[in-house]
Amino acid sequence: MNDASQVAGTIETRKTGMKATHSRHDRLLVALLCLAGLLNYTDRNLFPVLAQSIKQDLGLSDLELGLLGGPSFAFVYALAGLPVAHLADRKNRVRIIAATTMIWSVFCMACGLAQNFGQMLAARAGVGIGEAGFFPATTSLVSDQFPTERRASILSIIQLGSPASTIFCAILAATIGTAWGWRAALIAAGLPGILIGLAIWALLREPKRGAFDSEPAAKIDLPWKTAIAQLLRQPTFLRVTIAAALVTFCVNAIAVFYVSYFVRIHDWTLAQGGYAFGVIQCIAATVGLLVGGFGADRLARRDARWRCWLPAIGLVFATGAYIAAFQQREALVAAGLILAGGMCLFTFYTPSIAIVQELADPRSRATAVAIFLLAGTVLGVGFGPVAAGFASDLFAQRHFGHGSFLALCPGGNAPPGATAILSKACIRASAAGLTSALTISPIPLLLASATYVYASRTLKRDTRAAVRHK
Repeated sequence: MNDASQVAGTIETRKTGMKATHSRHDRLLVALLCLAGLLNYTDRNLFPVLAQSIKQDLGLSDLELGLLGGPSFAFVYALAGLPVAHLADRKNRVRIIAATTMIWSVFCMACGLAQNFGQMLAARAGVGIGEAGFFPATTSLVSDQFPTERRASILSIIQLGSPASTIFCAILAATIGTAWGWRAALIAAGLPGILIGLAIWALLREPKRGAFDSEPAAKIDLPWKTAIAQLLRQPTFLRVTIAAALVTFCVNAIAVFYVSYFVRIHDWTLAQGGYAFGVIQCIAATVGLLVGGFGADRLARRDARWRCWLPAIGLVFATGAYIAAFQQREALVAAGLILAGGMCLFTFYTPSIAIVQELADPRSRATAVAIFLLAGTVLGVGFGPVAAGFASDLFAQRHFGHGSFLALCPGGNAPPGATAILSKACIRASAAGLTSALTISPIPLLLASATYVYASRTLKRDTRAAVRHK
């Protein structure tokens, strides 16, 4: 009896030790992925914070600024995303995450060395190549590290790197950007990613695929075409992907010109605009992601369709808040409404990712996220800033009345030596054009809300079908 008790005690001690080790690794995994996500979003968020300075220094139009903020990153991201995600469904995801983190960090530094539109375009494309594999591999890794009922919550914690990045961007813009210029800020933003990438490579381990599914994932790889076909046959997947892409379109249309709005319309400095961007986006995204993740997990215990209903409700409120914000004459009132709109809007993300992971085969989860992100990247990141920039230039021309706005107002300002009348006309037209463009940008959120409601009609059926096929 004593020997048996000792053996039982030894086994129990070993189990406890294994659980403690596993728990420590879980915390380390979440912490490192959150830091990597922070840097991932820093490379995206820092560009709009510095956009006004880049525009003036390189003599760009709002359309060119939109091209740099959108297609230069988005289309390369989209092209690279699926191949890298397919690789993540077959190979070591930890190493893929580490490698991509270091790649985008190097290209972020290269953005700071760009001397013209073409060089910046190429560097931004490099950032897209590096970032293409990060989130598909990350969400797949999380889905095999944590059970279904915790995935949205864990993903919402990892996604806190997004709002945290806005504070980091504000600090970089207000300190390094103000003291040494936008180039130094971009270079400084890229340096930490190399260290984080090395830490991920050295400290994290690869989990077993399908560990929390009804049956472990098959060792035989799921053919790429088969994986994509399975996903595209599910109406819920298509509807959630389209809805999220519409949200991303609006988010990026507004984000690229966010700081420019406060600088042009409310006469804030770059530092003030950067801090406003950082604080508002940090609070809005933090609240939205946590409410969306933990709220959806909690409400889904009663009815799984809340994963669709919660974003749908949030987007309706977000639309009204954003439209009202860009009509305000008081900067603080506008900032408050933008904050409210952002909190409502960001509830869409983690419930959507959780749905996508639930519908996907364990062998194709990275591919599923890649398709989901591809739609958002092409439509949202690719066309959102361009549409807003084009609309801003178009509305500015209508308000100008002195000839060609783009020819007479390079970078949004009259050239040196211009008359006072022309200078004032350029400033007024630039401000009026951007205000009009931003006011109409949130309207697609209403269509996204309706699409989420439409997706809720097939969610339960498609989820049951997905479970049967796992």
